[in-house]
Amino acid sequence: MGLVRNVRSSEEIPRAPSIWEELEAWSETFSAWQKVLLAAAVRSGVIPEPILEQAYSLFLAEHDLAPHPEPYPEIPTSVTGRDAGSRGRARLRAIHSPSGINRLPSSSELTFSDGLTVVYGGNGVGKSGFARILSNACFSRKQHPIYPDVFDEAAPSFPSAIIELVNEDGTPLSLTFDNSSEHPILKRGFVVFDSAVADRHLTETGPLGFVPTGFDVFAEMARSYAVLQSMLAADIERRSNKNNYLLAFDGGKTASSAMISTLGRHTNLEELRALGSFGPSERARLDQLQMFVDQLRGNSSGGTIRRLAEVRPQLVILKERLAETRNALSEQELSNDVGLLREALVAGKALAQLSVDTFAHPSIAAIGSPEWEKLIRASDAFVDLQHSHYPSEGDVCILCHQPLASDAIARFVSYREFAAGEALRRLTVANKLISERRARLLALHLSPVETGSLVQSFLDENYPVVLHAIVETLDAVEELRDSAVSALDGEGAQGNFAVADFDATLDDIIARVDRDLDLLQEKDRSSAIRAAEDELLGLRHREILSKCLAEIVAFVVDAKWVASADIARRYLNPRHLTEKEQALFATVIAEQYRNMLAAECEALSCSFSIEFRTQGRKGQTVRSLLIQNRSPDQILSEGEQRAVALADFLTEVQLNADNVGIILDDPVTSLDHDRKEKIAVRLVHEAKRRQVVVFTHDMVFFAKLCDASDRLEEKITTHWMQRSGDQNLPGMVSLNDGPTTTPQYRNTGFAEDSLAKAKVSIGSAQERLVRQGAGQLRRTVEEIVPQYLFKEVVRRWTDRVMVTALKRVAWDNSLVDDLVELFEACSAMMEGHSHTEDGAQVPPTPAKLEDLIRRAKDLIRRAKVSRDN
Repeated sequence: MGLVRNVRSSEEIPRAPSIWEELEAWSETFSAWQKVLLAAAVRSGVIPEPILEQAYSLFLAEHDLAPHPEPYPEIPTSVTGRDAGSRGRARLRAIHSPSGINRLPSSSELTFSDGLTVVYGGNGVGKSGFARILSNACFSRKQHPIYPDVFDEAAPSFPSAIIELVNEDGTPLSLTFDNSSEHPILKRGFVVFDSAVADRHLTETGPLGFVPTGFDVFAEMARSYAVLQSMLAADIERRSNKNNYLLAFDGGKTASSAMISTLGRHTNLEELRALGSFGPSERARLDQLQMFVDQLRGNSSGGTIRRLAEVRPQLVILKERLAETRNALSEQELSNDVGLLREALVAGKALAQLSVDTFAHPSIAAIGSPEWEKLIRASDAFVDLQHSHYPSEGDVCILCHQPLASDAIARFVSYREFAAGEALRRLTVANKLISERRARLLALHLSPVETGSLVQSFLDENYPVVLHAIVETLDAVEELRDSAVSALDGEGAQGNFAVADFDATLDDIIARVDRDLDLLQEKDRSSAIRAAEDELLGLRHREILSKCLAEIVAFVVDAKWVASADIARRYLNPRHLTEKEQALFATVIAEQYRNMLAAECEALSCSFSIEFRTQGRKGQTVRSLLIQNRSPDQILSEGEQRAVALADFLTEVQLNADNVGIILDDPVTSLDHDRKEKIAVRLVHEAKRRQVVVFTHDMVFFAKLCDASDRLEEKITTHWMQRSGDQNLPGMVSLNDGPTTTPQYRNTGFAEDSLAKAKVSIGSAQERLVRQGAGQLRRTVEEIVPQYLFKEVVRRWTDRVMVTALKRVAWDNSLVDDLVELFEACSAMMEGHSHTEDGAQVPPTPAKLEDLIRRAKDLIRRAKVSRDN
């Protein structure tokens, strides 16, 4: 909870959370579609159709009723554009470089002071262009369209401008306005009031007469919920179709007709698609069954029985051979092959190393090689053919036939021990296993379905899909077997292929053969015919189902969608909106809002007894602002309604600590002079707390703002917008300028500035500055008369006469004569005014202007004298 100041004092009172802070916190619990709706309701007032459609697509996606939209829309991180955790005190400094904004020229520029800035200008001078930039860039309850210059075909089509700010620490910040990008610092800190906003503050409440700022989003949210409900209801109706499919499944009850009769949200789509699968195998079975029926009726099934009896054992053999092939080339067996090769490699390396370590000789090459090992094994086997104690003393070498010396005998013994050793035995075993595995692979029967064989013709006639799958698998298996053999031979890489398992498929075929044999051999032919016809009907129904499967699946999908949509529909119940609005009304509005609104109404002279009433109604909390049990729009004038709307706006501003500036566009439309004066005073007070920017075409209101600023000693900055000279185009801004009755001209400051510039200029530039200074000084004389000479007895732009102020008037005829003389002298010198013949002959000089300024200062001093002094 923060602090706010009392409207009429500097007293700080506790501040309840603002409506915007509460809405931000509430939105954190929202789904994406709800955030999109709430952000649009807050920022635009009325949620546009495209946003409703976008929210609906997000709603459907959240409830798995549709895929996520592509591209996925950007979900607002802040529904109000206001970060409740930030309290930066940024200030507006300027708007410049407008492009594509009405008829504003790119050279137009407005600057803003920290306090009160007033932009004055008549109708059609371009004020609304700048006002709409701020309305759309800052926080406003109503966005306004911005159009380019319709009279210039070459004008830019898209609006843009530069908005200059200064941060709390004094650092400058430049933002680009493009009417689409949001700048949180503007949305958070600056609030706009204009005629459209006033209407939303007061009248856009249906039967109600008043809605506090921010609370109208609940009615709009409730409306959007109703729209989404209608969209969902329309989709539900479109997807709610009658099941007329059973009419096509006549002839009796089958699995297909049973499923069709119960089509709906509980239908298993996987089972439905499986039942609706009707391909060549099903077509072959249907033809086969029709043949069975014909044969049973004609008592001619003997040939079919013999063929089925012959093919059955061949199907069993086919199953066994396929299983044998699958097992032989299984992932486990191929992995074992890798292990065998690894073992042979390790054993070979170990044997080679042992051979070198034991028998290496510098004169003998390739000891330990496979050729050397074969030599040792061969000699060992050949020695076994000699006498049992070979080699011994007296024996000769089996190769060279020379007598063996003792060391040769010892080496022969070592060779025999090596041949009988573990290392050679390990390698021998590994090579044997590889050889045996290779032989088994080569022995596989990879052509169990030979062309023209009985089993091939049977499968081709009755199970063509199965036959095709088996042939394709065997082709791939042959390549896999060959690669496995090559890998064992060390001549290639092992292939990788998962061999299909046909056991269950062939078991079903064999079982069907058995059933068909039983059927054809059934003694009760009538019973057999009925059984065949029942199966035949089932296949025919499956064929019908297959032809309209896509349509039936769509029907089931729609039924499931409708069931899910009925569940999702509950999330469009607006009750939680009513409950939240009532809760926020208690926490945000409560007595604090009531008291502050009453104070604002009193400050603007629209005080009356306000009675708030709340109640829930169809998803929204409706409040009534009543005056004697009547709606304000039934009692109040248009001007009073505008004043109440402004009071409500200022109340909301006071309750939101984020608001560092307010922008008001013609806030006193339809108001009388007295209320204009009170609003002027109120806005000057407000300018002591935050930036206040006022756009107005009302000269009376402009004058009252200037007077109030002067009396309350609050600095005011005024700009005067006009049309340009010859071309009469809007957008000419005279900065720090305004109509004649402005406080800035109650001294000689402007004339002195022009004099200083003239002194450092030459030629025509100097003459222009001197004439400009004379014109500014003449306006000072115009201010001296009502302000100082007549002591504000009569003020311009007001119908009041301060009779008691006459007591302070110290009339001095010489002073009056001097004022008239100075006025005429300034008129003679200023540019564009009629000059006397003598005056026209002598160009105005800085010295002459300086003399006029001196005379004006003296007259101000003399005019300020009061009779009561």
